[in-house]
Amino acid sequence: MNHHEDQEIKEMFLSTLSETQCQKIHEAALSVLEQTGVLFQCQEALQILKKGGARVDGEKVYIPAAMVERALNTVPHQFTFYDQEGNPKSLVGGRNCLFGTGSDCLNLLDHRTGEHRDPMMNDLIELITLCDFLPHIDFLMSMVIPADFPRSMADRIQMELMLNHSTKPIIGVSFSYEGTVDIIQMAEIVAGGEKPLRERPFFIHYIQPVRALVHNEDTVMKLIHTAKKGLPCLYLVSAIMGMSSPITTAGYQAMGAAGQLAALVLAQLIREGTPFVVRGGRVVVMDMKTMLATFADPGNRIFSTDMAHFYNLPSFGTAGCSDAKLMDWQAVAEASLTLMADALVGANLIHDVGYIESGVTYSAEMLVLCDEIISWIKSFKRGAPVNDETLALNLIDELGVKGDFLTTDHTFRHFREQWRPTLFDRNTYPKWKELGSHDVRGNVQQRIQKILSQHRCRELPWRLQQALRSLSEKAKAHSIEG
Repeated sequence: MNHHEDQEIKEMFLSTLSETQCQKIHEAALSVLEQTGVLFQCQEALQILKKGGARVDGEKVYIPAAMVERALNTVPHQFTFYDQEGNPKSLVGGRNCLFGTGSDCLNLLDHRTGEHRDPMMNDLIELITLCDFLPHIDFLMSMVIPADFPRSMADRIQMELMLNHSTKPIIGVSFSYEGTVDIIQMAEIVAGGEKPLRERPFFIHYIQPVRALVHNEDTVMKLIHTAKKGLPCLYLVSAIMGMSSPITTAGYQAMGAAGQLAALVLAQLIREGTPFVVRGGRVVVMDMKTMLATFADPGNRIFSTDMAHFYNLPSFGTAGCSDAKLMDWQAVAEASLTLMADALVGANLIHDVGYIESGVTYSAEMLVLCDEIISWIKSFKRGAPVNDETLALNLIDELGVKGDFLTTDHTFRHFREQWRPTLFDRNTYPKWKELGSHDVRGNVQQRIQKILSQHRCRELPWRLQQALRSLSEKAKAHSIEG
């Protein structure tokens, strides 16, 4: 072998479910679909599923294994996620990891005052600005619900601000079917039309039913509209172990997979080839002491991603988040552990970076700190080329016994390949004192201030801004009328 051509670089990954275990869960899910059935509380969905070969009894749908197999054969195993300027960002699928924020926190931990308060529109603009700058935040979600707008129009405001203040890809949410129609139309306006957005999607629609086996009408209508457009659907079937699913992980996975596959079948019946993202990452564990659903519990949180890999489907991870109420040691530990877990198992779209208080509160400090942690993890996972240049045998022969490698051309060529922190300190103690004795939190706060004072986000052309604003204003008018 020519060692100059030996450029293979492998990343490290892990899994906990064996192929046999995944197959057992899949077979259990098929049994649920055929024997227990799934509720679809939407007449259009019932008609589509019946025409496709399912047995329909009222709102209950029984889906044979053959329909599931057809859907798994037509759904893409991966797709390209673009930025808003039409540039390919990354493939979504396999074990490729992208990191982004979460959506719709009700509270904000103010990075300036430490106050726990309602978020406002200006707070969301600042958070989007941070995300637009941070190099390891790959996609946007809406983060907080601005309290200075009616809740019924907040999804349009969130989408308008994300489109106007960043070029990064977006995973968008809506609070109603009407909201889905509007935010997709907003994305189409920026993309230049329905076809350009479908061909170069920078938008993925995040949809979540009320229960794993109960697909309510509004949620299903969102899925139908998105699938008709041919846009990527992120359909997150979830449940709380011991409350809305069996408390055992296997039972949780079987029921969840059944609900997930039912939605996949519907999407592929509507439009074959519609990209479809399934759940991965966090298993929703309820703390039986507090009766609260946790975000950072270690309990088999990578099983869902193992199942996504079994189906060879893109997955939605959950990491960079914490159940802590402040930006304290717990928050840092849980953010780091969850990010490492989801990165090692190879979840694709890893969201909720910046969450604290179990997804109720958002923190800019957590967001910026996690950007550094993600950078560390990416470097940790990355392998290294082994070839004549990197083995450097001639250099070792020349300098290995008594030589100094520091001043060689080889060192100069490669030293920039090393990971370098932006927040973590590596100076000596005297140098650290000389520079102001800043701890990591102080460095985080300085970085936030610097980004917000210096980074300039893009602004859309005026005509596009006006087109987006008209949709938000329409939603506002309907809210007032209601």
